[in-house]
Amino acid sequence: MSEAESTFREDLKKNRDNGWSLFGLYQSLDQSGKMKEAQEVLNAYRRAWVNADFELTAPAF
Repeated sequence: MSEAESTFREDLKKNRDNGWSLFGLYQSLDQSGKMKEAQEVLNAYRRAWVNADFELTAPAF
C-alpha cells in the first residue's frame, strides 16, 4: 500500500465520505493499477460529490 493510499484511507476513517479524500484515494489506486477498487472508490466519490458546485480535477501524471 502506498503512503498516499494509506493517508487517504486513514482520513476516511475519521471523515467518512469526504470527497477530497475519496478523490485522492481513487487517484492513488488508479496509479497503482488497482482498477476494480479504484472504480468502486470513484463511484463513492461521485455519490459524495453529487451536490458540489464544481468538479475536482488533477493534472495528468
